Amino acid sequence: MTALRYAPDIFDTASIPAAKAIILFPEQGLTPEQRWALETDWLMERIEFPGDATVIDYGCGIGRIAKRLPNPVVGVDISPKMREMAPGYVGRENFNIVSPLDFRRMTTKGFRAQGLVAVWVLQHIPSLDRTVDLIVAALDPGATLWVANRDNRSIPVSDGKAYGWVPDDADVTATLAKHFRLEHSEPIPDSLCTPGATLTRWRA
Repeated sequence: MTALRYAPDIFDTASIPAAKAIILFPEQGLTPEQRWALETDWLMERIEFPGDATVIDYGCGIGRIAKRLPNPVVGVDISPKMREMAPGYVGRENFNIVSPLDFRRMTTKGFRAQGLVAVWVLQHIPSLDRTVDLIVAALDPGATLWVANRDNRSIPVSDGKAYGWVPDDADVTATLAKHFRLEHSEPIPDSLCTPGATLTRWRA
């Protein structure tokens, strides 16, 4: 039996439309493009940070949240293709994007931010505890975190021939609660995505 491997290259796409389609699957009768518009509007009616805060967009993809934030943003994404497309899509000077490895190096050298947003990301990262520990290290005390996540986790995998998704038992909310204080939680409307999704705000 061929072993499955973690396969973040599932997110390596060649165009903006293809990126949108892998970031947001068709759900609730909506195409990826329709979800992109409607869900992003809903999120950005809620997600905000102080005007002088530097914000980490963790797992930013091509930068749909960063594009709408007025703050300086450091995007972090594992996909080289997404990182190539993001600056052009976001289209502003106070946006910078790095790989997770470079982000870890930045944090080790003293980089700190005052806010973080992670939308549909922590549910797909296999090393959840390690990732959250890095996020803790990168944030100043009192920082605000906004997290959109599903109740169930699914990790992208490949057997070398095809891609798939496998569930695991890690609990995103419980892991965040070890380090941050939950301030707000609300379900994301079922009209926008499959039921079981929540937007939460946390305080470092």
